[in-house]
Amino acid sequence: MRAAQRSRDASMAQVLLEQRAAGARPVVLVAGNGHVRNDLGVPLLLRAAQPGLRLISIGFGEPGWAVSGAPYTHLWTT
Repeated sequence: MRAAQRSRDASMAQVLLEQRAAGARPVVLVAGNGHVRNDLGVPLLLRAAQPGLRLISIGFGEPGWAVSGAPYTHLWTT
């Protein structure tokens, strides 16, 4: 499962980079929490490909989730 997740991350990152190169601004990815994690997902791959790229990742969580230390730029809890 981990290999499949990483493969999907790489594919999504590639499409985002291609769209950006084609002039799309902004480029938005709507995906699950695992794919948008700054430490493991698509943002990690995008930063490796284009270090100066401005990224915002939003994770969705349950009430009571710890916001500090979350692997997202923002954590939205309901």
